[in-house]
Amino acid sequence: MHLPRASTAIETAHSIRLNHLVVESTITAALGGLLFGFDTAVIAGVTSSPKPKGFTLEELQKQLETS
Repeated sequence: MHLPRASTAIETAHSIRLNHLVVESTITAALGGLLFGFDTAVIAGVTSSPKPKGFTLEELQKQLETS
């Protein structure tokens, strides 16, 4: 019969630190994706917004507008 090995305090502390790192990384990645998506939506809205009559942008001006 095989009994599971009891974890030591060092292994437990390492596990908690690793879990904390995973949670922080996940939250950071989620916020980064949210901000990137929001930024993309804002840029798409600016470039496709109606322009006043007689007002046109050249290609370089459109690139500067989105940057």
